[in-house]
Amino acid sequence: SWCLYVTVTLTHATSKPSLPQCICTAHRLTERVARVNSVGMEGQDVARHHHQGNVDKVAFVTGHLGGSILELAIMLTCCPATVILSKSIGAQLSFRNQRFQLCVQVAVFSSMYLTLVAAPTVASAISVVVCVSALLRRNNAKNSGGNTDVADQHTLPQPTEPQITEKHLSTDTISRDSLKPQPQPQPHSPKGCGRWWMTEFRAGMMLLTCLCILAVDFRLFPSRFIKCETVGISLMDMGVGTMVFNTGFVSQRPLGQRRSVTRAVTHRILPLVALGVLRLAAVRATDYHQHVTEYGVHWNFFFTTAAVQIIDLVVARPLHLNPAMELALAGALLGCYEWLLIRNGLQAYVFGNEWPRSRSLLDQNREGIISCIGYFALFLLAKAIGHFVVVKEQQAKSKHEVQESMACHSHQPGHRHRDSEYKQTCSKGSCIPNKQSPRAQSDTNNSDSDRWRLGLVAGIAWLLVYLEYLAGFEISRRLCNFSYVTIVIALSASSCAMFATDSTTSAPLSLSQAVSSTLLPTFLVANLLTGLTNMSIDTLAASTCLSLVVLCVYFGAVCTASILLNRVLHNQKTKTP
Repeated sequence: SWCLYVTVTLTHATSKPSLPQCICTAHRLTERVARVNSVGMEGQDVARHHHQGNVDKVAFVTGHLGGSILELAIMLTCCPATVILSKSIGAQLSFRNQRFQLCVQVAVFSSMYLTLVAAPTVASAISVVVCVSALLRRNNAKNSGGNTDVADQHTLPQPTEPQITEKHLSTDTISRDSLKPQPQPQPHSPKGCGRWWMTEFRAGMMLLTCLCILAVDFRLFPSRFIKCETVGISLMDMGVGTMVFNTGFVSQRPLGQRRSVTRAVTHRILPLVALGVLRLAAVRATDYHQHVTEYGVHWNFFFTTAAVQIIDLVVARPLHLNPAMELALAGALLGCYEWLLIRNGLQAYVFGNEWPRSRSLLDQNREGIISCIGYFALFLLAKAIGHFVVVKEQQAKSKHEVQESMACHSHQPGHRHRDSEYKQTCSKGSCIPNKQSPRAQSDTNNSDSDRWRLGLVAGIAWLLVYLEYLAGFEISRRLCNFSYVTIVIALSASSCAMFATDSTTSAPLSLSQAVSSTLLPTFLVANLLTGLTNMSIDTLAASTCLSLVVLCVYFGAVCTASILLNRVLHNQKTKTP
């Protein structure tokens, strides 16, 4: 500054200005230089503070070992308990306006999920009581033969049934068209799966995952819920596993039916790759904190899901695998993968810090790339389970309906023997409608069968989990090993069975339909809102009250975005010829 002061003074002196003018000019330039230096120092302080905040947040989610499997299983009952409470409250209030119904559902979901985050013991107790009471009420109503629907039935369109009397039965000719119920619009269900409980399960787990990805940045979030560093299981470790399980479960198709390769690429793989690239670009552009040991330097959840779809398209599709072959391939794949992890040092390579991450793309993203082997095996197992639970039951039911239809419609005029057989068949209830609609009877039979099949799958998976515990195998989401695959299947099948227990004759909630229809866009919106929240406030320094307020507003915004996205996509599909 003094050198600049002397230089400006001499320069002005050569042009022969007055001495006071020279001094004032030099003084103004000196003040400008000082302001520029102060602004530069402030910018460095802000950058240093931002970097330190990222370091603190990464350290806060690093080095955790998770909790117990029993506690995790109890906490996951919060999802079906929330659905049961929402349906019960909706039935009691009987709102005709869909907006009020959505507001009530969002309020119930936010209350239960925030209670799970802030007071897990209280939320777990409430969830267990609600699920047990719903199960007892379902069994009592089933034994008494009453109607078991607890949902707001006024929102469900009831199909019209033909009235068949003895007068109709005594005639020589019966119109087949009169025996067919009129088609009614059906609520939305996941593609490839006509089960409403799967819609509830997909939506419940997605909303819980969206809440956890922001709640983990606040100090009120329990440390045992945070993703484990190496081995162990926690609530957040279930997010990616349940998403892969959901994708595989709803990807099952009856034997002989195949999905178009072009449709699979354009509707499944390319959107996932685009979302992964978009998230990577957003993280790099904003210098957002990133836990490298979660997936790697560049890898993320969207790339993992896309990689599983690509492997299925390239490997499994050309082989024309049936469910038995999918089980065999998944078992062989998990066996070889476990042998490579334990015997050949692959686990040490993934967990070891002595391997630098700057050597190659594989070294930088070894967690995300290598774990795709386990996630693909989980995907195959979920497809086989979906075929066992849903498709096999649908095929058996279709065959039974065809036989009954042939028996009922084989009536011809002038054949008294067939007339008597037709009357006897119709008198048993095959043609004469019961007090309960065919839609309700179908849902009841499906849910009863689904519960038994899901219970069988969950029982086998829990037995494997227990045997792995006795053998000393450790669970690792970072590796997606055999133990992690079995615990994901056990918890997912158990949760689906609890959802099926409640949704016997009920359609899914409107909020669940919206979220299930827009899973990936909803998750992307949740990631964007999480980044904006972390850049706006210091989450680690926030008080408990402020944390709950921010999480409540964030959860409401995610639900609202999901509802709006669902309406936009539904309108586009409706306008498409």
